[in-house]
Amino acid sequence: AFFMAALMSSVIGNDSKIAQYARELRKMDIPLLTPSINRSAFPFKTEAKGIRYSLAAIKGVGATAVKDIVKERGTKPFSDLFDFCIRIHSKAVNRKVLESLIHSGAFDEWGEERSTLLATLDVALDHADLVTEDDLFQDTEFNLKPKYIEMEPIPLESRLQKEKEVLGLYLSDHPVSVFRDLFNYYAVVPLFDCKEGKEAKYAVGAYITEIKTIRTKKGEVMAFMTISNESDEMEAVVFPSLYK
Repeated sequence: AFFMAALMSSVIGNDSKIAQYARELRKMDIPLLTPSINRSAFPFKTEAKGIRYSLAAIKGVGATAVKDIVKERGTKPFSDLFDFCIRIHSKAVNRKVLESLIHSGAFDEWGEERSTLLATLDVALDHADLVTEDDLFQDTEFNLKPKYIEMEPIPLESRLQKEKEVLGLYLSDHPVSVFRDLFNYYAVVPLFDCKEGKEAKYAVGAYITEIKTIRTKKGEVMAFMTISNESDEMEAVVFPSLYK
């Protein structure tokens, strides 16, 4: 775990490498834990339950933001979005950085839906401006904390797509998870268990993450795909007769 954490820290900024090492972790049965605003650091680091995702590896979250976050939470943990916005200067963590942190799952520990956090951003930022501009209000009865704007949860596929955009991989869950019962019914094989071999045939359940079509010399359309499920990711070829 220590070796893998160091290896992943060495490739921060390279999404494909981080995703590759994340797949290796699954094969080793070492959990990769979602980013945490109160526990994640600049590098990937080991914890009792696995390896904690790096704050610096979240797209759009720069080194200055990470430094300010780690320094400020040294006093006490962040209790909610309003507390975070008051204590972290908007120059280090602007709205775009906050959105990346939300989509990554770094704020999930507060128990609020990501949709609710996104809807409450403007309220939290305005409240932080009011409090920090006039220190007179900081310790008085006038400093009333606003309420979250409650929203319906983001549909799983959309939530995970945003998560993949900022992390480079699906981490908290996988889009195929809603089909687990169907996969069990058809006794499909995890991609990780598919062994190479000319005679090997497997039924798998997978999510198409990328697809590229080409035309053969005969003018027929075929496709090259990247497919993934919770266990692994691999390339796949769809020949013309099947593609039709």
